[in-house]
Amino acid sequence: MGMLGLLYGDENKLLKEQYLRYNKVVFEYEEDKLKNPKKPLSEGRAILTNHRIIFLSNEELQSMHFTDVSKEKPEKKTKKERKKEEEKEPALIAVSDDLKTVDLTKSYLAVKEKTPYVLNTTPQLHKSEYYALLGHARDIIQYFSLALGCIKNVELDGDVNAVNMAIIKRKKPSIFWRLFGGCGRKKCTNSWNHEALSPTASSERILSLGVHLPPWGYKCIMRIYVHQDETLEMIRDIIVNLQHYGPNLYTGKMAYRG
Repeated sequence: MGMLGLLYGDENKLLKEQYLRYNKVVFEYEEDKLKNPKKPLSEGRAILTNHRIIFLSNEELQSMHFTDVSKEKPEKKTKKERKKEEEKEPALIAVSDDLKTVDLTKSYLAVKEKTPYVLNTTPQLHKSEYYALLGHARDIIQYFSLALGCIKNVELDGDVNAVNMAIIKRKKPSIFWRLFGGCGRKKCTNSWNHEALSPTASSERILSLGVHLPPWGYKCIMRIYVHQDETLEMIRDIIVNLQHYGPNLYTGKMAYRG
């Protein structure tokens, strides 16, 4: 989704026309019992202008599910019902070459020369006879703009960490070495090996905006979960420009009073 036609006449993109990538945006309202809270925004990008901040989300989701749709347990029947079923002629399921259904009331002699057959004396479905393969595709497109005058506060919370682990294993010598080896003491007959695993790193940076959410001005905290590949310089430039262009954040004319 491009920016063509979305900007006002006197509106200019800041940050050298770059954008901030995010994984999601969550809205936390002051009133917990709000009837229709705004849905979270999916993965996308935020563009900052001199009048507002624009959120464009576009995410494609695909999934595949494989489930067993057979009956877990057969239905319980009385002795009389089971006896009646035994007296009946076994049901005939005929499968033609073109996979058309054949009337089950036809006798075996009527169809044996034309189609193969399978005898089925138990009408109940057994476990693991039928499966369902469900495929799902979804394309999410979201657009949301917030005037800079609605922003009352800005905060940044970052948590970047790395974990490294090594496996240390004791290696016992062979029986021959223990019987005929040098000193024979325990400390001489044991050795240790270590295997270093690849380190794992995680990064979570959340840009929080205290806003009066349009159109009704609800008090809300917007949690912008910044993409892990986004640079810290970009986040810093976003905060600097918000403080400069936001009418409720600009403090250039405020004098310090001790």
